[in-house]
Amino acid sequence: MLKEELNLFLHWIEERHRIFLVEKKGLQLPRSADAIFARHKFSNPFRKNDKETLELKKRLSHAHSTTELFKRIVVFRMFNSAQLYTRLCHARAIREYSSSAVDTAIQSHKKNTGSVFSRGCAYNIQNLNTPSDKEIRSACCTLKNVLAQADFIVDKIKTLQTLKAATTQLMVSTEADSFFCYNIVTDLRHTVMLRKATDAYTWTNPSNAARKGVDRILFGRGCGSLSEPQDVNYQNFIWTLMRETQLRLGKKHIFKDVLFEMQDIEYSLREFSRYVDLKMTKENAV
Repeated sequence: MLKEELNLFLHWIEERHRIFLVEKKGLQLPRSADAIFARHKFSNPFRKNDKETLELKKRLSHAHSTTELFKRIVVFRMFNSAQLYTRLCHARAIREYSSSAVDTAIQSHKKNTGSVFSRGCAYNIQNLNTPSDKEIRSACCTLKNVLAQADFIVDKIKTLQTLKAATTQLMVSTEADSFFCYNIVTDLRHTVMLRKATDAYTWTNPSNAARKGVDRILFGRGCGSLSEPQDVNYQNFIWTLMRETQLRLGKKHIFKDVLFEMQDIEYSLREFSRYVDLKMTKENAV
């Protein structure tokens, strides 16, 4: 583990959380002295603090059952857009899936906003700004498949006690990839379904972006383009990083009473990797 890169990662978490607290208080202060933070937006270290997650939370309060709660999470996170979620609700995507109605809602949203997927969406898209028609159709197919089996999936997950088992169950039931399933499960973590998960501090499902962040902390910020894969146990490293983060940042006032979970570190690593890309571009331009 490279000390300089570890410090940069901890700086990213601390600075992004500080910005969140400033914005939460409605203070009109400079966004950040860090040039990258001043010009670019990043998701929060804690996903529960993201704007989209707060929007999702409002909509979950209206769920009449755990099955409907699950469906609302899936529909919202598939595209991670409150506006598109509302359109899909009007198209009755949650209660009665209609391919034509969903397609109409998506195309209308795309026409009005110029986009379909937003940062933080559960579906793994190559380019959020220009998704292909094939990717959109594939996302809709996954959505339809998951919603059709919602009752069965929820009954299964209710019997499980870990995030890992819930992610695996969702993958088996829907044949969706691990990235999508894990993102749904991390939302279920904050509901009655998985609030008591026993592996929140011991397990995560590292995305490619998170793995890239790990590689940079271990081997240097320029290693993101290495052609040869590194022999890294990402699960163990993220656990070690979680403990180091808690030890170093847990003492600071802005993290008072905060306990970092594995999902918080995994999520931070995704954004940290993008932060490093932007930082390297800026340094190379000088």
